[in-house]
Amino acid sequence: MPGPGAKKKTKAHRSPVHSSPNKAASTTDAYVGDINQAVGWGPIADILCLIFQIPDLSTRSGLKKVHANFDAIYRKLDKACEKYSDNERIAGGVIVIYSQMCADSLLRNKLFEKGLLGKLLPLLDIESSRHMALRALSTITHHGGVEIRKEISRQTTSKLLQLVDEFSDDKNIGELVVTILSHSITGVLDGEQVTDPALLASMDIRSILKVTTDTSKKEWASPYLINHALGLLAASTLHASDICKAYPPALRYLVAGLRSTDWVIRCCSLGGVIRLHRNESEPDMRALDPNKFVACVQRGFPAHLEDRILDYGFQRCDTFLTVLTTRDYQKAMVDCARDHNMYSLGLKLAEYILRTEFAIADGVFSTQDPKTGLMQRAVEHAGDMGLQILQEFPTAGKAKWEEGIAFLMSAMEDAKVFVEEAPPDNRHMNAVLYWFILLTITIKGPDLSPDLKELEHAFKARKFADEFCRAIDLTPSRTNLRLAQETVVKYYTAAASEFDSVIAKLSRNDRPKTVSYEDVKDGLAEWLEDPHAHDEVDGELYGLHPRVNTNSVELYRCSFCGNPSAALRKCSGCSKTRYFKALSPVFVKPDHITKVLRRGMSEVSLGRP
Repeated sequence: MPGPGAKKKTKAHRSPVHSSPNKAASTTDAYVGDINQAVGWGPIADILCLIFQIPDLSTRSGLKKVHANFDAIYRKLDKACEKYSDNERIAGGVIVIYSQMCADSLLRNKLFEKGLLGKLLPLLDIESSRHMALRALSTITHHGGVEIRKEISRQTTSKLLQLVDEFSDDKNIGELVVTILSHSITGVLDGEQVTDPALLASMDIRSILKVTTDTSKKEWASPYLINHALGLLAASTLHASDICKAYPPALRYLVAGLRSTDWVIRCCSLGGVIRLHRNESEPDMRALDPNKFVACVQRGFPAHLEDRILDYGFQRCDTFLTVLTTRDYQKAMVDCARDHNMYSLGLKLAEYILRTEFAIADGVFSTQDPKTGLMQRAVEHAGDMGLQILQEFPTAGKAKWEEGIAFLMSAMEDAKVFVEEAPPDNRHMNAVLYWFILLTITIKGPDLSPDLKELEHAFKARKFADEFCRAIDLTPSRTNLRLAQETVVKYYTAAASEFDSVIAKLSRNDRPKTVSYEDVKDGLAEWLEDPHAHDEVDGELYGLHPRVNTNSVELYRCSFCGNPSAALRKCSGCSKTRYFKALSPVFVKPDHITKVLRRGMSEVSLGRP
């Protein structure tokens, strides 16, 4: 059956079509009458698909036919819109069809080149088509590339904010607007560098943050809305950090995400907090002038710090080992200058270098302590890897998801061992404690009390570590990690009080739901089929941002750019890699092999693509 929606309830709503479009004017009158009598946008789209013989958009083969006959199909639909320019039902039905075509990246680009956005925006001002137009924008922005998302941000953001303000109690408008903003704003804010500073400067980011935060606190806010809201906030912190810091409710909302039952949400929230301070953070400086260090030691430590050193064992502490090794190193160099015995010097230096990390001045001989130094690096690398995997590959599948959790668990265990066993005056203690606090909050999630009493010992250890640094004339650096944990600890209690009820909604269902349309009788949601057809990997759902798909068919994605399309070519050599026709001239075998191997394939055939 042609057309993407001839199923389930929508079939019952459809009015009979009495004639073919190839006949005279009376035929046109007949299908317009059918459309005017149809109940809901789904049936309207069905009628248009049947009248204009549009292939089934819910199958790959149907989308391939659209590719082959795009110009003819577009002319038919565009002509109908022009002929009945005063009929918003026809215009809306065409937009519904176009929005489903946008699941294919090539069709999406073609439609935008022909002015899709200009045809869609006027429907936002018409009451009967407003929800449909927002739903279409949500679908288009989800599937849209970076440039298309930027253009949608440029042309729609102010209008979307106006709609939320004007219809503040309309849950469908609120949810769809937050979803569209989340999709489109990432095109402006995503990446290490802002690609369009002028566009970012023209956007009212504070109003976007306020609308996102306030809408999430509505009683009717759904898990789907909250997922998108947190994703938008996490994406905003790097390039709009000053605005985010000036609007504390957004930070409290982001910190509250650390209390979710979902691992990925917690990691994405933590990633957002860490990015918040990247532009103002300082490098971690642990080296200091040896003469100043000796002077500080001769001056002595405060009594409470001396007690900590004695409890641990004075001769095991870094301060003692550093002073001892500095003295031995200087003596060894003097001896070598006298007897010229380089072999003896080498044996002594091998011992001194491994004795403690900071005993020999930088630029001469230095290495990480074989135990504490390497463990500190293990904590840092495992923590970074875990966060990266869970943020960048939330839908990659169960194995990848568990790998990210394993990295985080390993980092926390190593941090715990370090804090318990390393000398209290170790210069890595601060950095490891920052990781330990953040990882504990992220891994324990909602199991922690709002006042973080479970981390009181870590907070005391962090205070001692700061005091040890100052005692040796070393000011603790305002590193990215330090600022992030200060932000989390500062807002945690207030975030739990304000947003726990919001975050709790995410755990009520095994999977986030899309927009609820109990009060909307347009049938569009049914026509668009299951919106999460692509979300499941290994039978489970992963991801802060549920992938909305308006097709019941899963499109292949290009192995190089990642865009979905039904018109991808397949490598005849490996039968796995897929690519766009435009890549054919540069699709040489060595480059193909390298790229595919990087994507995790164990074997690549040398067949010609």
